[in-house]
Amino acid sequence: MPDEADLGNDQAEKALAASLKAQLGRAGLVYKGRCYYCDTPTPQGQNFCDVDCRDDFERLEWARKMGPV
Repeated sequence: MPDEADLGNDQAEKALAASLKAQLGRAGLVYKGRCYYCDTPTPQGQNFCDVDCRDDFERLEWARKMGPV
């Protein structure tokens, strides 16, 4: 049975996923049938094949926006 920490982590993960989805939607990602990170075919409406690719893509986009150090 999940404890309070597990439930809190689940809620935080859902909130982060919703926020990321909203941000990427505003960034202009259009469904292209392939993962934006690794180019694997994706189901209709999905821009990433899995959460890891989505997270890696977001990290790269953030780094690009921050510019060189």
